[in-house]
Amino acid sequence: MSNDHDPDSIFEVEAIIGDYASKFELYEACTVRFTQLIQEVLEPVKDGIVNVEPRTKTVVSARTKLERKAKEGLPLVGLTDYCGIRIVTYYKEDVLRICEIIEREFEIDIENSVDKSLLLAPDSFGYQSVHYVLGLDQIREGLSDYKKCHGFAVEVQVRTALQHAWAAIDHKLRYKANYEVPSELRRSLFRLSALLELADDQFSLLREQWTELKEKYEDQFANQEFDAELNLDSFSSYLAQEGLLSYYRNAAMEAGFEEYDIENEQTQNELQAYGLLELLVAAEMSDVTNLNEILVRAEEWELNFLKSFAEKTVEIGTWRPFAIPLFAMTLVVTKSLERLLTKQIFFDLNYSSTIDR
Repeated sequence: MSNDHDPDSIFEVEAIIGDYASKFELYEACTVRFTQLIQEVLEPVKDGIVNVEPRTKTVVSARTKLERKAKEGLPLVGLTDYCGIRIVTYYKEDVLRICEIIEREFEIDIENSVDKSLLLAPDSFGYQSVHYVLGLDQIREGLSDYKKCHGFAVEVQVRTALQHAWAAIDHKLRYKANYEVPSELRRSLFRLSALLELADDQFSLLREQWTELKEKYEDQFANQEFDAELNLDSFSSYLAQEGLLSYYRNAAMEAGFEEYDIENEQTQNELQAYGLLELLVAAEMSDVTNLNEILVRAEEWELNFLKSFAEKTVEIGTWRPFAIPLFAMTLVVTKSLERLLTKQIFFDLNYSSTIDR
């Protein structure tokens, strides 16, 4: 029976909303604090996270939800999702890792937490996400940093990017069960749901294959076997060989290059690595063996060349080069391939006129 006009229900909704509105700023502050805490505890797995989205339910939205519950005759207890945090991941495995950490770090309200994917029948389409209602664990409850958040519940949703895409579609369509879907649309929705779920599985498989390929390259190069296609992953594995970057850093320093901040070196190396790979491809180097042979042959003259380069840059008053390993390596490779590299190639790759000369 509808409770639309039940005075008791109306009074109860107004009482709950009044209390929530009076504490809204406190709920907002707790949403921010829980978000910070979640980001801290998830730091070890942050590479698997697309984004973390906090939100505090507006008073209007809370009222709408409570009025709907009253209309459906459901108990009007306080909502568990005033404070909400959504964690979107790249892969399904990342969801599992994040869930393990959340269950270890927080007090979980088991009764109000659910894995939505477990509720779907094998022949059903629908929303998939892990929902937790959680609070502070006993240790953090006693810390002054979290004093304002004592007793507060937060709803945390964990899902993949593709599950998030389905959730957005699901929210627009508003179909909560198969029987609600018009027969004309049902087949299309089944296909779309299946495609997104399959894509999630395939992305996980792709990551597994990528990891195996990286390990293969690393083992191969460690054994001085360089017969491998030149691509970003093989190139990265080649550069990761023990001692290679330190060799070029030391060579650059000996040649008179200016010492560079070691903490920022990785960022600069990454930027130089992309440029060097483009240079090798432009010179039609298709195998890691080509790069290795270039560097081996250059051992006889590279130090003198780097010294000459450093002296000339100072002499013409432009700049003193920094001892960035990948920059030094790029100079050596460029010198080795100068007969194959035209000015047009340098222009296309946005290389400086200094290197061109």
